[in-house]
Amino acid sequence: MASKIIVDQLEKTGGTLTALTLPSANATANQYIKNDGAGALSWATLPSSGKVLQVIANTWKTISSTTSTTYSLVTDSGTIITPSATTSKIFITGYVSCDITASSVMDFKLYNGASEITGATGDTGASTNAVVGRVGDAYGSSGILALPFIFLYESLTTSATTINLYFAGPATTYVNKNHAGGNGYSSQMTLMEIGV
Repeated sequence: MASKIIVDQLEKTGGTLTALTLPSANATANQYIKNDGAGALSWATLPSSGKVLQVIANTWKTISSTTSTTYSLVTDSGTIITPSATTSKIFITGYVSCDITASSVMDFKLYNGASEITGATGDTGASTNAVVGRVGDAYGSSGILALPFIFLYESLTTSATTINLYFAGPATTYVNKNHAGGNGYSSQMTLMEIGV
C-alpha cells in the first residue's frame, strides 16, 4: 500500500523561513504552482501571450528566374501555417540566395497567397517598393547573395495561410543560382506563430 503525507503547510526545520501554505484545490492540466511571496501557494496557468505557439520551416533548392519588373512567384517558396487564434502574429524570417546577370537591382516582396503583404515598404511612391528588400549587384561577380529578411505579420485568421516570396528585376534575376552558371544553393523561410 502506498503511503502519503497529509499536511496544510510546509516549513523548514528551525522556523526561520516563511511557512508555505499548500493550495486547497487540485490543479488543472498544464498548470504550475506559484508563490505569492508571503508563503501562499496557488495554481496558475501559463500566459498565452508573448510565446511561440508553432514553428514552420521551408527550405528549397529549386531554381527560379525572371526578366520582368512585374513581380512573380519564387517557385517552391510557399510556406503554409495555420494560426491557432486570430490575434496571433506571424513572425516571418529567412534568407533568399539570389544573383542577377547585369549591374542592376533585384527586388523581393512577401505575399499572402497572391496578395502583397503591405505595411513595411520602401519610399512612398516608388514602384519597386519591397517588403523584403532591394538588392544591387555588380555584374561580373561569380558569387551569390544571401539576402536575409524579417517581418512581423498580422494575419487575423485561423485559416491555412501561405506566405510566398515574389521577385522582380530588369535584368535576369535568379534564385538559388548565380549568373555564371553555379547552382546547388538553397533558400529558406521560417514562420513562427506568436501568441498575443
